Amino acid sequence: MEDEVKYFREELKKARAKLELFYGRSFSDDELYLALAIYYDLSDMPPNIIFKRLSSIQMIDALKDYDFVSRIPIGSIVIEKTIIPSGFPRLSQRALIKVEGELWRIHLYDKNPFPSNPHAHNLETNLRLHLGSGELFQKRQLVGKIAKKDLLLIRERINNVLKDLVLPELCI
Repeated sequence: MEDEVKYFREELKKARAKLELFYGRSFSDDELYLALAIYYDLSDMPPNIIFKRLSSIQMIDALKDYDFVSRIPIGSIVIEKTIIPSGFPRLSQRALIKVEGELWRIHLYDKNPFPSNPHAHNLETNLRLHLGSGELFQKRQLVGKIAKKDLLLIRERINNVLKDLVLPELCI
């Protein structure tokens, strides 16, 4: 495992240097790591990207046309208590985990507007929340639904932070 991680970091460092020249901006390791996981359809388990043993050339090829702009969040909200039904595995991403709550991200222009436009992402669980119905999706599969009061709370928080954002019609 250590060898795979070391190899991945070395190749990612080489790829990052070339991608920064190509895009004219800087990237964090996490940003490229998650982009690769999405590109290779591993967003449900991003750590598995390490085991693909990608060379820097393969990483560059995968990300040279990647739409980084649509992945830039326009805002985030924190919910004090969990609204996700029990039993969902959580990804180990220390930078995103909150001790007493959850971080949800809302993108203004999301390349994939499913399940609603806009919708909320919970990166810790890889769930998407329909902001009109409260339905929870993993990839495109309906996996649950949050309570009406929780949906109303999230919508209120979003409206407080992103006053001009038009949310989907409430349908609960």
